[in-house]
Amino acid sequence: MSIRVMYLEDESGFRRHTKNLLLEEGFLVEDFMGIYQAKEYFSEHFNDIDCIVADLNMSEKWLDEHELKADGGGKSGWIFLTEFVYSKRPNLPTVIYSGMDSVVKEIRKETPHNCIEFILKGDIDDGGIDGLIRAIKQVIQRGG
Repeated sequence: MSIRVMYLEDESGFRRHTKNLLLEEGFLVEDFMGIYQAKEYFSEHFNDIDCIVADLNMSEKWLDEHELKADGGGKSGWIFLTEFVYSKRPNLPTVIYSGMDSVVKEIRKETPHNCIEFILKGDIDDGGIDGLIRAIKQVIQRGG
């Protein structure tokens, strides 16, 4: 059985590259560059998703009105998870994949469950794409 990953990232080049690497590893990937698109998909398929990989900082042009309150987009991915995703699937395995170290540190303190891993984009200590793949497998194992 393949692992279905919902991937939320607003930087199109980075999203495309990461999605292709995940596909090469055998994951099934549904990718979204806007929260409004992700909400629509999640509403219809929330029981089919094995893991969410989410960026924290979505640019304002991709946000709906609800996320505009999120520090100019800085926490919009987190708001999507806590107010929308976890209300339907409280322990859905999640990987926060962000380049915003200060926001990651802040959010790590308020994590609602142990099925979340944090990976900093471009951080060699997190192992790059291999670190992301490991994190996906770890949160799925803990959540299952």
